[in-house]
Amino acid sequence: MRLQVAGLSDTVEILIDTGFDGDLMLPSDLVERLGCTRLGFVQGRTASGESIVLSVYEGIVEWLGRSESIDIYSSDGKTALAGMGLLSRGRLIVDAKREDVYIESS
Repeated sequence: MRLQVAGLSDTVEILIDTGFDGDLMLPSDLVERLGCTRLGFVQGRTASGESIVLSVYEGIVEWLGRSESIDIYSSDGKTALAGMGLLSRGRLIVDAKREDVYIESS
């Protein structure tokens, strides 16, 4: 799925991660390009159980037809993740038969 992040000319390819309770995690190089305001740091845990410290920034995305102010977490990885903080602002529908995922306003 693709997401428009304010400050970037192109949309960002994101994966849905229901195990991540934050809004959005972006690779650090994208966060640097955004020039967002750093809000602080948080302690986190990876899927493998490793403890990590993440920088948190304030950002804006286009989500379900609206501009939404969100927390953006910076990671050393290469994958952008949409977490439950963002997904809970809509309704996530998984259509296993069609192998498709929909997100709509709730």
